[in-house]
Amino acid sequence: MNGRPSQPRRGRGRGQQRWRPQQQEGEEEWGPRTGGPEPECWEPRGGLRGGHRQDRRPQWDERPKSWGRPQHEHRRPQKDHRQLAERDEQQQQSWRQRAEHRGPEPKRDTQQPEQDVQTATVYPQGTCVGMCPKRELQEREAQCRLHRFEMLAGTERDRRPKADPARMVKEYSRPAAGKDATLPSDLRPTAVLLKTVCYLIDEIAASTTLQPWTEVYSFVFDRLRCVRQDMIIQRASGPDCVAILERTVRFLLYASYRLCGEPLQLYDPKINDTHLQESLSWLLESYCLEDENDTHTTVTVTVHASSQSQALENTHASSQSQAPENTHASSQSQAPENTHASSQSQAPENTHASSQSQAPENTHASSQSQAPENMCKQSEGTAQSQDGNQGEFEALNLLYNLGCARVMQHALELPACVRSSPAVRRALAVSRAFCERNPVRLLRLAGRLDFLQSCALHRHLPTCRRQLLLLYSHAHSSRVCHYPLAHLAALLHLGHAQAQHLCQVHGVAVTDQGWVVFNKAHFLETPTEEVRCANAHKTETETNTETNTETGPKVALIIHGHQ
Repeated sequence: MNGRPSQPRRGRGRGQQRWRPQQQEGEEEWGPRTGGPEPECWEPRGGLRGGHRQDRRPQWDERPKSWGRPQHEHRRPQKDHRQLAERDEQQQQSWRQRAEHRGPEPKRDTQQPEQDVQTATVYPQGTCVGMCPKRELQEREAQCRLHRFEMLAGTERDRRPKADPARMVKEYSRPAAGKDATLPSDLRPTAVLLKTVCYLIDEIAASTTLQPWTEVYSFVFDRLRCVRQDMIIQRASGPDCVAILERTVRFLLYASYRLCGEPLQLYDPKINDTHLQESLSWLLESYCLEDENDTHTTVTVTVHASSQSQALENTHASSQSQAPENTHASSQSQAPENTHASSQSQAPENTHASSQSQAPENTHASSQSQAPENMCKQSEGTAQSQDGNQGEFEALNLLYNLGCARVMQHALELPACVRSSPAVRRALAVSRAFCERNPVRLLRLAGRLDFLQSCALHRHLPTCRRQLLLLYSHAHSSRVCHYPLAHLAALLHLGHAQAQHLCQVHGVAVTDQGWVVFNKAHFLETPTEEVRCANAHKTETETNTETNTETGPKVALIIHGHQ
């Protein structure tokens, strides 16, 4: 082999030579050597590439040939405008002839679609009289989807526990394709929904035997969500709807306070906040609708009373104008007769007739005059009770959404009777202190709030306390100046240990003798560790329930709004 390749080296064959077309016999040789015409196809050295013929490579001094269409084909054909105008005129004339042949079009009734919509929008009304439909009860019992709060006593450890109809509550289910959620047999009327909400509060949420409370919250939250779903499907409104929403808002506020600081797997504050905002906005809209209805009924009663009073005045005036004429005519006609006999015979009859004819009229007139007054008094009483609840929840809305410009504007546009209530005035003062960046005044006012209002405000307190420490760190920043820890704890509305821990987390030094050393250079905007207020809530709950040994009735009274 001697290091030579196994295959012989190929020489310069036909594939590596320039290809030239074969010449016919008698034709002269042409090309660049002979000065003949250049072939139309130029092949590179090496023959055909891929077996396809290629175009000739243009030279540097050649001008490329135009490959597009001829110039006369690019021109758009000119239209004859006269012919177009004639054609349009003929078409319009044919339309006029057709319109004359048809006659005038009938007028469209614009009110008919509205009537159709009103008759078509008939919302379903529930017929289920229990807290849970029978179909769902049987289905969940067969699929073993019973909650332990709904099981029959004594069957909790069975392979297939049985359902207790008195404790079963309809659970929430998401709407899905092919699932009809508007069956009347599966929907509960508002009276049954209110009864269900009261059961959930009294027997489940306020129970001292059902523990842990995170599981209680999960169960009640799901069932209240289903209650709101039934209300939405039926477009519920009225006093029962307002009562349900009031208890729902109170429960969610209390849960946000009691479960603050719990792990995210057990309590999600974001989901609770979303449902609380929806329920609160729905409740405030219901109050506005009731105010409009009360105003309409009051105006109607006033107009009816004025019309009745005018009718009575007209009747009285006509009777007075006719009485002298009748008396004068009768006296002239009866003068020749026996006046004494007629007076004796007619006196009892006239007296009896006049008493019979006037008694019903007076009774009817007095009843008609007193009816509007009684109705007005009843409407004023209901409005006052409604204004009391409305003021309570308007204040809760202000405290829960502290610093929100939209909520503040809504509160300032409330009627004077609602805006002047003590709860709303106190909430407006707290909101003003927050907008003015005055945490000392805000915390001082927070100490005057009731328990439910404190629950609504508690999520803003960490921010206010951090602002207070920031202000004091800049105002009392000195190595010599020391601030008493007891006074600072009173301003923060915290205990000594909690106030000391809060100062250390934000970089504020606290001595062993109980003095706080502020330094603006050492203050930390972001705390070194998460500050949880669960311990503070426990101490506050203990202090609030010192007067009552049982916390269950206390919770029920708070959610029902009796305390």
